Amino acid sequence: MCQPVRRSFTHFSFCATLIPRKIPSSSLALPRTRPGPGSALGFLRSINPRLSGENHYNISLPKICGAYQKMTISSGESSTCSLSQLAPLEAVLFDVDGTLCDSDPIHFYAFCELLPKIGFNGGIPIDEEFYSKNFAGKHNDEIASFLFPDDFERGLKFCEEKEDMFRRLAEEQLKPVNGLYKVIKWVEDRGLKRAAVTNAPKPNAEFMISTLGLTDFFHTVILGSDCEHAKPFPDAYLKALEILNISKDHTFIFEDSVSGIKAGVAAGMPVIGLTTGNPAPMLMEAKPTFLIKDYEDPKLWAVLEELDSIGGVKKDKSQEASREGLPPVTGAPVQHVRRWCIRWSILWGVSHQQQSLELCRLYRRQRPKAMTKDDLEGIDWTKIVTVF
Repeated sequence: MCQPVRRSFTHFSFCATLIPRKIPSSSLALPRTRPGPGSALGFLRSINPRLSGENHYNISLPKICGAYQKMTISSGESSTCSLSQLAPLEAVLFDVDGTLCDSDPIHFYAFCELLPKIGFNGGIPIDEEFYSKNFAGKHNDEIASFLFPDDFERGLKFCEEKEDMFRRLAEEQLKPVNGLYKVIKWVEDRGLKRAAVTNAPKPNAEFMISTLGLTDFFHTVILGSDCEHAKPFPDAYLKALEILNISKDHTFIFEDSVSGIKAGVAAGMPVIGLTTGNPAPMLMEAKPTFLIKDYEDPKLWAVLEELDSIGGVKKDKSQEASREGLPPVTGAPVQHVRRWCIRWSILWGVSHQQQSLELCRLYRRQRPKAMTKDDLEGIDWTKIVTVF
């Protein structure tokens, strides 16, 4: 049986090492509230009592991101941590926002910046609880209807403006969920089919997947807008099963939102929930198989190792990247360089993947120029860990 994840906070410095150059000069003013102990705002007050006597205090995007990343939420889960019933495993399906990347703090910041400008909630910025319940994981059509029940077109226009702001901020702030590339390698090594299934708008989905270097990892990307019903309906996941020609009895899902977990459960598949941006008790109401903090969670790897031990997956040696030399890439788009950097950082045991990502940013600026195998061979990969 899974042990509950204890609530804990880690004191940390707000001297962010990845403060983006493109962050707006204006900071986010948040009103005096009574935040719960599990909120980022409550945490900020707990480590700086002087804030308790102020009517307003300023929090920049890096600080919000840090607060999200340092919180671990308590869980009352008691589900059995096992996926042995799926053997032999055929496929793994991933949500995008909050599941592949830590994007919720950026979405939250964008909403906090833009909602007061339209007079929402009397101009008072929303808190994380409101964001999690009403916006996280939901399709923009649903958000537009919620914000402007009598003017849907205006709601859609607001959502477009918010997504534009998200992409501008995410260009520098977007980071993979901890342990993501370890799971990616596990999936690739076993030759499993995979798909990204998301409610995100197409520009956002393509941007995040490309930025993470996963463009050619996924066999297909399913958008909620391409289905009759977006999440929490099961349509998108059922479409993924159809396109990949796989069985729901041999597939599981990674999700981080209530709507996403509900969609996966309704499609008849086990769902592993990530507490990367939403409270665990809220996620448990959607009935995931079990919850994990991130992809480094020992619970997850115990489950995957169990699948390996019972022969639930067959390791495909042909899928492994070589440790020596370059993979046989020809005419690869420049954004794929990022993916190979990340892969080699794993194979070579590089502890700071950010150094590899920074190197890739230099080459992404050449987009849309295509790079050939010769171009890749011109990079001195041995200096990845020392170039910065």
